[in-house]
Amino acid sequence: MKVLRKAEPNIYYKAEGFHIAAQVLNQANEMQYRGSPFIVNATFAIELYLKCFDGQTVFNRPSEYCEGVTKYENVTSEGSNRGHDLGKLFNHLNDANR
Repeated sequence: MKVLRKAEPNIYYKAEGFHIAAQVLNQANEMQYRGSPFIVNATFAIELYLKCFDGQTVFNRPSEYCEGVTKYENVTSEGSNRGHDLGKLFNHLNDANR
């Protein structure tokens, strides 16, 4: 069973982590003139933000936990778009997510 959301939360929270790391590095006095760690974390954040709009949650092997409540043995996050090319990731998004 696949559930489509506007943003895949598991991927979104990972993007948030890289975004926060980039912000901290950007604001740290010790990192002045050392842009590479900021750039890497910001780029990972952008990549994951783009991927979270293309993601889906997959619920596997449902069973009844108790009356009216379904339990799933395995829940995973999947993105249909692979790779690290930010332009391709952006162009793969549907118009509503651009």
